[in-house]
Amino acid sequence: MDKLLSLLKSNNTLSQLSNQLQLNEQLLAQIKTLLPKELSLHVSVAVIQDNHLVLWTTSPVWSSKLRFIAPSLRKAFPHVENIRIAVLPQEQAVSITSELPPVRNLASKNALLLLELAERISNKNLKATLMRLATHSTIIPTNNTVIAQEAEAKQGEAYTKGVDTS
Repeated sequence: MDKLLSLLKSNNTLSQLSNQLQLNEQLLAQIKTLLPKELSLHVSVAVIQDNHLVLWTTSPVWSSKLRFIAPSLRKAFPHVENIRIAVLPQEQAVSITSELPPVRNLASKNALLLLELAERISNKNLKATLMRLATHSTIIPTNNTVIAQEAEAKQGEAYTKGVDTS
């Protein structure tokens, strides 16, 4: 970190960019204090360009809500000529979590039950839907042999416990 700071201080262009970044972050923090909490979470960037305050939001919905509050912001920044509001392009607004694979929360036992039920259903659409739901398990039985083995194991467990499985 110290090397980065010394590099920023030694290079005039980098130093100016670093200073501008700090000013923009301070401006954004100041603007967020003037906004309702929920809206402030969706204002991502604030800069002053050619005496225009430019604010970027995470979506068109928040942009629209911000437009209603813009006149009150204008009073807080009398030196700006106007306020422009823009939406960040979607690829820039995407969070890191969207790159992660979806979380599979279905227990493997439940996936097995869904697959067993799908085998007994004659309606093709319902059958396909049940089979697709079964894929939300972390462990997915891939064929009828695995399903049969699991079903036999369940019946065996129930028999040893004296439970009627029919």
